[in-house]
Amino acid sequence: MNEIAIENLGELATEIKRQGENGEYMLTMGGDFESSLILLDIWNNENFPVDGEIIIGVPARDIILVTGSNDTENIKEIKSKIKSINESGDHIVSDKLFIYDGVKFIMHK
Repeated sequence: MNEIAIENLGELATEIKRQGENGEYMLTMGGDFESSLILLDIWNNENFPVDGEIIIGVPARDIILVTGSNDTENIKEIKSKIKSINESGDHIVSDKLFIYDGVKFIMHK
């Protein structure tokens, strides 16, 4: 069942856009399913040229923020954006950061 759901999400994810530069990115895909993109096999340094392991924040259902584990300035920036979104945004998901271990996302300390 999970495989079918992920396959269906992949079919919807034809309009993924990566915005940003210098190791800090935001993913957009129309506004409803961005938070589900963590389930897809897109998380690699070719798609996200970051310094270190991929770190994400998913503050709301329509926002994924991405940077690298060695990029302390962009980690601070993403934490600030997450805090702001969690204080005033809609459809809140999480105030945490997650790191990709090559297989799955785990909570970042």
